[in-house]
Amino acid sequence: YLRGHVRYRNFTKGDKVEAARGEYNLKTQEGKFYVVKGTSPAHGIYEPWLLRTTNPFYFEGEWAERHHDRYVIHHGFITDCVLPKPWWSLHAPIFDIIPENRAIAHSAVFKFKKYPALYLPAFYRPLGRKDRQSGFLTPNIGNSTQLGYMLGEGYYWAINRSYDATYRAQYFSQRGFAHTLDFRGKPTQ
Repeated sequence: YLRGHVRYRNFTKGDKVEAARGEYNLKTQEGKFYVVKGTSPAHGIYEPWLLRTTNPFYFEGEWAERHHDRYVIHHGFITDCVLPKPWWSLHAPIFDIIPENRAIAHSAVFKFKKYPALYLPAFYRPLGRKDRQSGFLTPNIGNSTQLGYMLGEGYYWAINRSYDATYRAQYFSQRGFAHTLDFRGKPTQ
């Protein structure tokens, strides 16, 4: 049982957790931390043409559980922006995080600065060394004086390490559907 300013650090993976108090089993490496803040270092294969952040992955919550290499954070948020004033954050009642692998949230609210921008019933974010992963893009909405109101959705396909494709469909109230397909690749060095 830990009381006061508790600090946990995994020297192998670089995870850091600070808490007001905690319970931890040294044999099973499992425990609970209360009023928790933590970081996990950025990982990945970095290419000069690929936009990535070197900021660590931050998380905060009312309490968190550690199960071997996995964290379950309750009533908190995650971001990879510099604190204390992040540009974006994702708030949810429960996060299931495996550092260097993935983060899952349910009933999440995406915020820009401190303002709610998007509700996500389910959210999956890869955190591992794989830079790109296929999946649906964030839906977008908008308004144009020439085309009317717009609602759009897209899909990103990471074909392999050198090729990818993005398909976007948008519906404009005064024009109908618009389709866009982008194909990118680097066939040789």
